[in-house]
Amino acid sequence: MEPESCGDIHSAGAVPLLVESLTACQDSQCLQSVVRALRNLADSPQHRLALAQQGAVRPLAELLASAPDPALTLALVRALLELSRGCSRACAEQLSLGGGLGPLVSLASHPKKVVREAAILILSNLCAQGLVRPALGNAGGVEVLLSELRRRRGPSGSGPASQQPLVRAVCLLCREAINRARLRDAGGLELLMGLLQDPRSSAWHPRVVAALVGFLYDTGALGRLQALGLVPLLAGQLCGEAGDEEEEGREAASWDFPEERTPERAEGGSFRSLRSWLISEGYAAGPGDISPDWSPERCPSLPPEPAEPAEPASPAPCPTLQRTPVTLRTPGRSPSTEEPWGREGPALLLLSRFSQAPDPSGALVTSPALCGLLAYVTGAPGPPCPRALRILTRLTCNPSCLEAFVRSYGAALLRAWLVLGVAPDDWPALRTRPARRSQHREL
Repeated sequence: MEPESCGDIHSAGAVPLLVESLTACQDSQCLQSVVRALRNLADSPQHRLALAQQGAVRPLAELLASAPDPALTLALVRALLELSRGCSRACAEQLSLGGGLGPLVSLASHPKKVVREAAILILSNLCAQGLVRPALGNAGGVEVLLSELRRRRGPSGSGPASQQPLVRAVCLLCREAINRARLRDAGGLELLMGLLQDPRSSAWHPRVVAALVGFLYDTGALGRLQALGLVPLLAGQLCGEAGDEEEEGREAASWDFPEERTPERAEGGSFRSLRSWLISEGYAAGPGDISPDWSPERCPSLPPEPAEPAEPASPAPCPTLQRTPVTLRTPGRSPSTEEPWGREGPALLLLSRFSQAPDPSGALVTSPALCGLLAYVTGAPGPPCPRALRILTRLTCNPSCLEAFVRSYGAALLRAWLVLGVAPDDWPALRTRPARRSQHREL
C-alpha cells in the first residue's frame, strides 16, 4: 500500500505469481486477498499498464463472469475500476475476452451502491477504447450509461463532477454507427440536446457538438435534432466562449474505420479528409459514390508531358468526378481543398448539412441562425472558415428561402452587416408598425 513498496514488488516480478494464483486458488478469502493486492499494485498509470500487459485483467474478468459470492464480487469490481483508469488497449481487450462486459452491465443495477457505481465507472472507462465499444453496445452498455446520466442530471441527481465521465463515455459511443442507432432509439438525442441547452454544461458543449457530427448522414436523427432546436444552438456556438474539445488518443478513434497500416498513410488521411469534404458539401451523396480506386494511394503516376509544343486550349469541364484527384493532388502534400478544422469546425459541418436540405429556410433563415453566421464571418479572430460563407451563399441562391428572407428582413441584415459593416447591436431603435397583409402581398 506504500508507493515505494509497490514499485519494489513490481520490480521483483511478483505480478505473474499473483496472476497464477487467481487461476490456481479456489478459496474465496484467498482470492479476495490476491485481488486486493492487484488493486493496490495499480497505483500509477505505468503500473496499471504493466499489470494489463502481464495478463492480470483477464483472470479478474473471468472470475467476475463466474458469478462469485458478494464479497469477492465487490473486491473484483474495485480492482477492475483501478485497472481501467485511463483504460489501455490491453486492459480493454482482456476484459472483453474474459467475458466481463455482460456481468458489468448486469452489476450496473446491483442493489449495493458501491458495486453499482464501480460497474458504471468501469463501463465509462472502457469507452475510451474504440475496439471494445461495439461489443459494449451489444452487451447493453449504451442504455445503461444513458440511464445513469439521465438519473444524475435529474432533480435528485449529483453534481457536474460525477456527470463528466458519463458525458465523455456517451459522446465516445457516438463514434460507431451501431451504437449511434442504439443511442437514438434510447432517447440519447434528447439527452445530448439537454446538455447543449444547459448553461452549466458549457464546458462539455464542444464535445457534445463533435459527437453529433456522427449523425451527419442519419436523416431521421437530423430531423429530430432540428425539431429540438439544434440549429440556433450551433449558430450561437460559433462565437461562444466554450472551451476547446478535449483531445482523445488515437485508440479512441471510431472502430468503424480501423487504422489503415499502409506506407502512405499520410496521403490516405488526406484523401479521407477530401472525401469527407466532398460529401459534406453535397458534391457526393455518400462514401459509396466515390470509387476506392480514386484513392491517391492507388492513383498511377502522371505520364510525362509531351516535348513538342501544343496549341493552347481551354480545358473542358470534367464530366465525371473521378478525374478531379489528378488536379487536386500534389505528391507529398494535402489536397488544396482541405480546410482548417478549428473549434467551430463541427458546428459549421452540421450547419452545412442542414443547409443542403431542399428547403432549409425554416431552420437557417431565421434571425438567430443568420446573426450567428454573420457574427462569425465578420468577427472571427482569424480568417473565417470558407464553409460559413458557402452556407450563406447556398441559402441566398435557394429559391425556397426567398420568402423567409423577405419576411425576416434577411436581405437587409446581410447588406447592413457584410456591406455597411453595421451589426444589429449598432442599429438605431425603430418605431414598430403594425404589419399589414396587403404589404406582404405587394412585396
